[in-house]
Amino acid sequence: MGKTILFFFLSLVIFFACNRAKTIFQEEKVFADNIWQTDSICEFECSISDTTHPYNIFMTLSNSNLYSYRNLYMFVTINFPRGVVRVDTIDCFLADAKGKWYGKRNDDYYNQKLMYRRKILFPYAGTYKFQIEQAMRNNSLKGIHAIGITVETPKK
Repeated sequence: MGKTILFFFLSLVIFFACNRAKTIFQEEKVFADNIWQTDSICEFECSISDTTHPYNIFMTLSNSNLYSYRNLYMFVTINFPRGVVRVDTIDCFLADAKGKWYGKRNDDYYNQKLMYRRKILFPYAGTYKFQIEQAMRNNSLKGIHAIGITVETPKK
């Protein structure tokens, strides 16, 4: 009976340990006075050594009630180790049609973790440089507290 319980407990531990995403990289840039200027490009450098397994890339975003829009357009540039460059324009929804903010509230901020790329393979080992810039028509975005990148191994 004791061995059965021990086996069951160890099986549960292994199942839940293998079923979790593993964070490879996580970094966030906080904006002074909660204002994201057009000329403020956020840069992140992530080192990738394993090119055989897929990764999920997330954008993390923190905003306050002072942000005036429902969404946020951003340009995301990825510089690969061997000189390849990929540029995307992404649109992140921060609130619903009635103005209710998405994300988890923490003090004065709403924090979201938004999927950017799902189960991608990095083709080269080395350092990948991510650049994020706001692409809204307003040069100063009040109410944006922070932006970040998280790279994880997908849950199995």
